[in-house]
Amino acid sequence: MQLLSLEGDYGLRAIIYLSCQPPGKITYVSEIARDQLIPVNFLFKILRKLVNHGMVKSYRGPHGGYALAKAASGITFLEVIEAIDGPVVVNRCLSEVTQCMLEQSCKMLGAWQRIQLHVKQELNTLTIADLLKPTAITTEKTAAS
Repeated sequence: MQLLSLEGDYGLRAIIYLSCQPPGKITYVSEIARDQLIPVNFLFKILRKLVNHGMVKSYRGPHGGYALAKAASGITFLEVIEAIDGPVVVNRCLSEVTQCMLEQSCKMLGAWQRIQLHVKQELNTLTIADLLKPTAITTEKTAAS
């Protein structure tokens, strides 16, 4: 099961990279692409989506580029992922566009709904700024090592 597309992953990396820049710095797309190993043309498409959702600001002209449009503390993982990939669903049966024939008798539906709620809550709680703190987010496995 894949919750995050490659495009969504690249979108998060681009936002994180921009959040690490000094305030007011306009960053060239080529700089982000080079640092984060993202194909430039693909990154333009991703940044356009982030601009359209108000997370990134685009500057035109010879000194143009990109910068965060709002504070990193105001941008959640869920917001970035949904700007790129659309609504997060952990199983296709929870998608608004999929009609499940077994919905009335499905024994898994309640579990998928519960898992979906927890995943979305966690993604909506985690902000880009959380990653910039000295005590960065770690997994339980990493913390236990």
